[in-house]
Amino acid sequence: MAAEKFLTMYRALQKNLSVLKLYRRPSQRAAFLEQLIHLDDELRSYQVSAEDLLARRGRVRPLADKLQDLALICGAYEALLTENAGTAAI
Repeated sequence: MAAEKFLTMYRALQKNLSVLKLYRRPSQRAAFLEQLIHLDDELRSYQVSAEDLLARRGRVRPLADKLQDLALICGAYEALLTENAGTAAI
């Protein structure tokens, strides 16, 4: 796993830590970061955005919280990757 992706995912989690409901505790583990990176890659391969996750979260409490946390994390991760790509091009 590329160190850049790992650190970027860590930054995305830290950016949202205060609002995360389900993923606040496990977010500090390296294995969890790797799983999130894999999940983000899979979501992108199916063209599922953070907005798509939010739109489908529904009202079922555990699922709604999980999808909201994932949307926040993946949205921040994508924004940081885009920001990093723009900085690297300079």
